[in-house]
Amino acid sequence: MNFTTVLKSKSTLFYGSLIALGIVNSFVYSGILVFINQTIAQKPVPYVDGWEGPAFAAMLLASFFSNRLFRFFTVRLTNDILFEYETMILQKIKQASFEAFEKLGTEKVYTIIGDIRLLARTPELLIEALNSAIIIVCGLGFLFVSSAANATVVVGVMIGLLVIYLIRNQRIEQDLFALRGLQDNYYRYLHDLLGGFRELKMNHQRNENLYGQYLRATLTDSRQLNIGTANRYTDNELIGTYSWYVVMGLIMFGLPYLIGLTAGQTAAFVVTILYLMRPVAILVGVLPFYNNAKIGIGRIQAFSADLSQPHQINTAEYGDGPTSAPMFDVVRFRNVDYQYTDESSQRTFSVGPINLSIRQGDITFVTGGNGSGKSTFVNLLIGLIKPDHGVILLDNDPLHLAAAANMVSVVFTNPYLFSENYDGFSLSPDNERLQTYIRWLHMEDVVSMLTTKELMSNKLSKGQQKRLALIYALMEERPILVLDEWAAEQDPEFRAYFYQELLPILKQAGKTIIAISHDDAYFHCADRLLKFDFGRVVADHSLELITA
Repeated sequence: MNFTTVLKSKSTLFYGSLIALGIVNSFVYSGILVFINQTIAQKPVPYVDGWEGPAFAAMLLASFFSNRLFRFFTVRLTNDILFEYETMILQKIKQASFEAFEKLGTEKVYTIIGDIRLLARTPELLIEALNSAIIIVCGLGFLFVSSAANATVVVGVMIGLLVIYLIRNQRIEQDLFALRGLQDNYYRYLHDLLGGFRELKMNHQRNENLYGQYLRATLTDSRQLNIGTANRYTDNELIGTYSWYVVMGLIMFGLPYLIGLTAGQTAAFVVTILYLMRPVAILVGVLPFYNNAKIGIGRIQAFSADLSQPHQINTAEYGDGPTSAPMFDVVRFRNVDYQYTDESSQRTFSVGPINLSIRQGDITFVTGGNGSGKSTFVNLLIGLIKPDHGVILLDNDPLHLAAAANMVSVVFTNPYLFSENYDGFSLSPDNERLQTYIRWLHMEDVVSMLTTKELMSNKLSKGQQKRLALIYALMEERPILVLDEWAAEQDPEFRAYFYQELLPILKQAGKTIIAISHDDAYFHCADRLLKFDFGRVVADHSLELITA
């Protein structure tokens, strides 16, 4: 990702305007330098003899308005770049496969957003760097016109000092990269602290280990690295500052004796060096930004690559099939398998081959131990992941991802209740369908106390959150309903109601239900029982066998 290419593609006027600004400023800064030196030497300024004041004012006005115009332009360009990059990242996340996002983690997303906001400052800094570079070129040009031999010595010393600065800056760049890695780890551990607060309170040793061995240790490493990096920055800044005094000392005490610099030339050289101090400081000051920007671009590239995994699911695949829930009689798995791999693409676990059919209107319970493959089976069915081999058929046709996405409603074991009504459901008391689902889930008392905004809230018990999530799932009006250990947090009375009364109601309403469950006391409520173990279906029983 070349950022200058992004600038050019974002605005074809950018580089043309940059060149125009450079031409204007080159005349202005050269003129200002000539004005200063000629005035100090009490000599007339060429071409404007007698009109020095108005000419000087005209140059300043030209510089002011050209810089003002271009800065206004870059403000808009900066915000456009910020918008474009952030929407690009959001689009990447939107199109990412479930597996790629799971491996990525949320911490990196926030870090990348920070990188983007840093990169958005590039146009502004480019202007400052351009102006500074023009002043430096004009100043050095003036020195060479005054005395080429003396200017060569001065420039040679300046280049030598700059090389020392750049060499030291390479170590700083390495430290900054290491700091970004520590920052990622710190936010990951902080997420564990905040998200697992209850679990930490229940285990003193775990709590102490997280704080001492991870959070505090990472902060300690970051502090030490920050101190070392800051000290190296300080050394570089001091070297940069005192380098000017070394150069001025050379001009005042060395060159008059070595090469014969005259008093007038010495004054001109000193004034010019003083004139160049701030532009060079600005130009050198861009280097830390360049380091961070280079790291940021690399991280954005890595972020994009992380979201482009073998099981990537993109929007084009969703667009190939129907976008409404299709009618069906049976969903068939034919030799379907899925391979889990590590970072080196080595297989760590496989599920399948799966060969089975799910009939429309059936209640199917899926059971099995942790890591048995039942969740992978469900993720394949709902289209979160793609099979490596085999095919899933809707009746006799391949199941498009668009169809899978539009025919299945899911309530996961830890459902996420969004902060806004992104589905656009009518949540008013006049919505009869909503009120029916609320009655089915025995949520009348809870919902009556909530505002429309609070209906999207997580400030409920775990069981109530799952009931609310099921209401939203039913509002989608999709033919297949997938429930992942939905009854686990319900009280015994409601659990019995769920299995013995609610599931038959949903079946009568036309739902095909696939429920991951470990409640063996209610297995008789299913039409079919699937058991997974070691990634395979090891048992497939119909209602008659379950109740026998």
